[in-house]
This record gives sequence, structure tokens and C-alpha cells, in this order.
Amino acid sequence: MSEPRIIIAEDEEEMRFSLSLIMKCKGYEVTETNNGKEALQTLIKSQKSDRQYDLLICDIQMPD
Repeated sequence: MSEPRIIIAEDEEEMRFSLSLIMKCKGYEVTETNNGKEALQTLIKSQKSDRQYDLLICDIQMPD
């Protein structure tokens, strides 16, 4: 069985790194994105694969 997959959409590098580290330590496969547009593109690409994401952690205020 594979690890649960999540996307972290956060424009602040330090916050994105911290969240990613915490989630990886909890057993998640993490994909980091810099903004909402990048997160959406990543989600769309995953729809075409057999491994989709289980969770999105998203900052409320960010560019794009």
C-alpha cells in the first residue's frame, strides 16, 4: 500500500518547508507548490494518472 499523497500550496518558503517536513515525518508523500495556480495544475495532471492526491493544504492569501 502506498503513502497518502498531499499537496501543500504555500507562497512563504519557510512555512511550506515546515509543513512539508511535518507531513513527511507523519508518513505522507508531499508535493510542494508556490501558489494556487501551480497546485491546480498539479491536481489536473494527477487526474490522468492512477495515483491521485488525498489532501490539499492551501494558504488562503497568495498570488495566482
